[in-house]
Amino acid sequence: MICSKKHARIQDLLAMLPISQGGPGRHKCAACAFEEGYDDGIKGLKRDVDIVIEQLPDGQAKNQRHKSCEAAYEKGYEIANKVKASLDFTKSVKDCRLKGFTFPSNMKMLQLFKLGDEYVVAVFQGKISEYDMVVKYRQYDKNTNTWSRFRQPKHIHWTVDVLIKQEYNKTTVNKFIANLLNDWENNNIIPHLRSVEERDYFLKPDNLLRYVFIEAEKYDDTKLRGEYPIAFLILISRILMVQERTNREDAYMFKHLLESLKEHKDLYTVISKATFNGR
Repeated sequence: MICSKKHARIQDLLAMLPISQGGPGRHKCAACAFEEGYDDGIKGLKRDVDIVIEQLPDGQAKNQRHKSCEAAYEKGYEIANKVKASLDFTKSVKDCRLKGFTFPSNMKMLQLFKLGDEYVVAVFQGKISEYDMVVKYRQYDKNTNTWSRFRQPKHIHWTVDVLIKQEYNKTTVNKFIANLLNDWENNNIIPHLRSVEERDYFLKPDNLLRYVFIEAEKYDDTKLRGEYPIAFLILISRILMVQERTNREDAYMFKHLLESLKEHKDLYTVISKATFNGR
């Protein structure tokens, strides 16, 4: 049986996996192996990868041809563990089992995400439009074992960190910016939210965080300088872009900011784009 699924959202990740020219997994669908690993990771139950591979359909799609099914399964399991850690953290907070972790009393929290051990990102109901979102984050200080107060990241904070990274690794960061621009141009990826159901679906961790961690695999954090990890920048940019398009469908601020970064505009121009208060 040959796999008929498109697996479109993980094709770039599959292309980065090692080749495996031998063994029972040679002609199997590596994308299905990734999905099996992801599902097992969310459940917290790891299976014998050889048994998993045995049950996989064949796969001949270009990016997954002859890719290691074992590596794909492990990568799916690894990413799922990151999503699951966030889900478990959110449950602890909602169950009031995390001492000292409080939220602004005057804001309604819509969703909470945890990125590694250092960052927690919360999305609140905004006031600009019916489906407006306000994003805030807390950062953990390992020296004092305390969390910072909630801070609201603005375009300028995101931009300064990207500029620092771009200065030291232009190739990787330019790829990052180009990918964000491609996302912006696709209304299915960066939607104009028109209902509570659409917003809830967008903010669902198994959708948003899964995307963030898969996307982060394209970049090597160890080669990037600056304050924030790449997964944090991806998550914040995704929420800010959807927030902007939801509040005003013809908005272009984030797009023009990305274009100025891509074209290596002078610092004044880039900062002006990041602080502009229009559309």
